[in-house]
Amino acid sequence: MARIRGRIDYPKDPTTPVFHIPLSDDELRTIGELCAIQGQIEFFMQLTVKVLLKVSMPSARKRLGSPNITENAKVWLAAVEKHVPREDIKELARLVVEEIEGIRHGWNDFVHAVFAIAGEKEGDFWMQRNIVGEISQQGKKPAVAVHNLKTIPIKNLKETRDKAAAISRFISHIYENNGIVIPPGVSQV
Repeated sequence: MARIRGRIDYPKDPTTPVFHIPLSDDELRTIGELCAIQGQIEFFMQLTVKVLLKVSMPSARKRLGSPNITENAKVWLAAVEKHVPREDIKELARLVVEEIEGIRHGWNDFVHAVFAIAGEKEGDFWMQRNIVGEISQQGKKPAVAVHNLKTIPIKNLKETRDKAAAISRFISHIYENNGIVIPPGVSQV
């Protein structure tokens, strides 16, 4: 055992989580991408609010400071509707907010989940402790995301990631098609 700040003992291998994460490398990468894409969405909403409202970046972040991305999207939409003259861009922004409202639960289901092994009956799951030398008994059983004691099939992860990627492109399109200059260091794809 080692000590944290000289007060708390922790295991010899503090980098191994207490429970096995039953996901493939591809699934873990996809969750990472989902988190990164959500960051892009939030960043471009902040940039849009900053430029349209002529405020500082800290002020834009504060205006979009809710932990609920749907609430932040509504603030972003209000800025777009008030300050963007193009009706086609406003309509696209409204559709983006609808998409965010629809996908928010999917994001939360995976980003805030505990990953477990599917049980025999729907809704059942089990988790295996990481014990040195113990071999996983997962076998071919599928992994599930467990959020608020609800199980979500891991097969839904890629679709959720792909929808988030599409939303990020729409938000970037809205930002770029309002004459807003992309800041130095932010490259276009």
